[in-house]
Amino acid sequence: MLVRVDMLEAVAAASTPQFLRFGWLASQLPEDYEGERHYVSVNCRPTGSPLIEWCEFEEKAGPAPRRNEY
Repeated sequence: MLVRVDMLEAVAAASTPQFLRFGWLASQLPEDYEGERHYVSVNCRPTGSPLIEWCEFEEKAGPAPRRNEY
């Protein structure tokens, strides 16, 4: 029974459409910066597709914030 549930969950996850953000890097940290860095999306605009957004990204210092995953 558990194997069947795992297989059904895998099929459901594979059939879920993926959301895509693309764009350019608007600002980045200096070349000599040492330490963790992450990217954030800013100024996102919708496109003709409901699953695609056009964004500008910025590079930020420090670790990425934790995402709330339920």
